[in-house]
Amino acid sequence: MRITKEIITTDKQVKLENGTVINRFCHIREGAEIAANCMIGQNCYIAADVSIGSNTRIQNGNNLYDGCIIGNNVFIGPVVAISNHHDPSAKHEKFVPDMVIIRDNAVISINATIIAPCIIGKGAFVAAGAIVLRDIKDNERYYSLLKDKEND
Repeated sequence: MRITKEIITTDKQVKLENGTVINRFCHIREGAEIAANCMIGQNCYIAADVSIGSNTRIQNGNNLYDGCIIGNNVFIGPVVAISNHHDPSAKHEKFVPDMVIIRDNAVISINATIIAPCIIGKGAFVAAGAIVLRDIKDNERYYSLLKDKEND
């Protein structure tokens, strides 16, 4: 379902026709694409150029900015930070967001940080508090930057 009118909820859940539930205090921008049977937790922001696949669960306190593509059956835990540019001072009139792609069946745990551009592979697991600065392979279990440094 493509959002053709902004949805701003204040104090209640909104259930869309395709089975998707949007909880209170969310702001979904016009143009966002949200597939069937998703759950968007409270206090979330979803920008216009965001695509979310079916059966995806996005927990409370997440902000999904332009350039974010999320596959089917993805779980994103509470308060995950997903950037849309590797240089936060780059915002200007010709700003083009870097892409963050989270493939099907991936799990992103609470308070992880994902710095664009990157791809999280199918079935990948990103641990709580991890900082992701690189692509994560299909079915990879990623715990932290520190672990990567120890393996070098």
